[in-house]
Amino acid sequence: MSQAQNSRLLSVEGLNMCFGGIKAIDSLNFKAASGEITAVIGPNGAGKTTAFNCVTGFYKPTSGKISIEDGKSNLRVDTLSGHQIVTKAGIARTFQNIRLFKGMTALENLLVAQHTALSGGGMLQFKGLFGLKAYRDKEEEAVVKAMKWLRRMNLSTRADDLAGDLSYGQQRRLEIARAMCLDPGFLCLDEPAAGLNPKESGELGEDLQRLKHEDGVGVLLIEHDMSVVMNVSDRIVVLEYGKKLAEGTPQYIKEHPGVIAAYLGHSDSENPLKRFPREGRVPTTFAPSVLAVDNIHASYGAVEVLHGVSIEVNQGEIVTLLGANGAGKSTLLKTVFGSPAVKKGSVSFNGKPLNGLQSHMVADLGIAHSPEGRRIMPKMTVLENLQIGAFLSDPKHFDEDLQKIYQLFPRLKERAWQRAGTMSGGEQQMLAIGRALMQRPKLLLLDEPSLGLAPIIIRQIFDAIQRVNREEGITILLVEQNAAMALSIADRGYVLQTGRVVHSGDAEVLISEPEIRNAYLEGMATA
Repeated sequence: MSQAQNSRLLSVEGLNMCFGGIKAIDSLNFKAASGEITAVIGPNGAGKTTAFNCVTGFYKPTSGKISIEDGKSNLRVDTLSGHQIVTKAGIARTFQNIRLFKGMTALENLLVAQHTALSGGGMLQFKGLFGLKAYRDKEEEAVVKAMKWLRRMNLSTRADDLAGDLSYGQQRRLEIARAMCLDPGFLCLDEPAAGLNPKESGELGEDLQRLKHEDGVGVLLIEHDMSVVMNVSDRIVVLEYGKKLAEGTPQYIKEHPGVIAAYLGHSDSENPLKRFPREGRVPTTFAPSVLAVDNIHASYGAVEVLHGVSIEVNQGEIVTLLGANGAGKSTLLKTVFGSPAVKKGSVSFNGKPLNGLQSHMVADLGIAHSPEGRRIMPKMTVLENLQIGAFLSDPKHFDEDLQKIYQLFPRLKERAWQRAGTMSGGEQQMLAIGRALMQRPKLLLLDEPSLGLAPIIIRQIFDAIQRVNREEGITILLVEQNAAMALSIADRGYVLQTGRVVHSGDAEVLISEPEIRNAYLEGMATA
């Protein structure tokens, strides 16, 4: 009988976690049962991921108790090493940012998860060395299990494809499949719906329900997509500043005034288009072209991802790229820096061809990239990350530019000496953008800046984007899954579908005409 089939209770009691003088978790108590979905929500910086890191052994709690009870025994999780938390306590997890082996196939990623069973000690390794049946049987069992979870996650046809060639949504599902190959009793999912379109989010909810009902797994879920949280959760725990603000059923949480204020930060009826008034925007119709992408084709291996894409970004504009996961938006940004290389067509910046240039040469011309997933230096401090961003700019501007970043994102000044990897997702996103701005770019490429963030933080990020465009005159090319928010600050937009531009035009037109919106939604549904 697998661990998931036992009735078990994960208990967190009096949990405290401090980073120097910062108390990230403050006297936290909650319980999660096998066969149930328990969501942990709250604004960015509330301590959600820190709590997960304590439960899964990435952090040693400052104090408190984490245990698993099965009616017969009580296992102290907080005394175990990381691998023991998986093997003995039966707790597996996924991460806020995708951590697949992208150079390995989908199947190989799932086999890596089963390395303990395949190694099996010295004797099994000895048998494997000589190709004996006991080892071959273990290999076959591992492949059977891996294919089972690939089928469950609707990925069996991509088993032999490189993980890095899968769409973002498919990579999310592959991470869940990899975790389930560990036969967990509890599965901790950190922002699994981040970056997914509505169709994919709905499918994720169905997957979680099957894990709960068919496999008896206890799911702990951190998620900002409230439609997923409210539709799948049995119980919701709300954190704010490291403390438990509320706990209860989805209906109770939905009506809790403190949760509405802390998590949403605004009324559900608030129109996102009213948050960023367009008055005062400088017309860019006759501005010179900064970035010209002309009929480009680009591939990952043998798979062509972009099929004759053409876009233009004029000086002083905010231009947004919209479309479903896998449509080619992030790939288009990457081609500007030559990875993947443009196979056909051309990319130019201020009239200078970029084809064939190395990435650092493109950056030298004045283009900065804040990539999807942030890619900060987690073991370095906030200040050190910003110093790295300023490497290409004149040192005489450093103090001035640093103060501008601190004014744009005051939280970064507060956290200047904190290790970047210990900050919340929202704070890390601010740092990623701040690091790119320290380069003093003429053109800023932003890839999914709202990914996995709470609504109140998203508004802060988008306000900052608009400010640097207006006040610093930086031209911006924005990839964003949140179409309404992106179009609310953009001058123009392009809609990509399966590697082709299917719509383009003024941002107000794209968001106001029903047939344009429907075409975008259809693209998301079929990608």
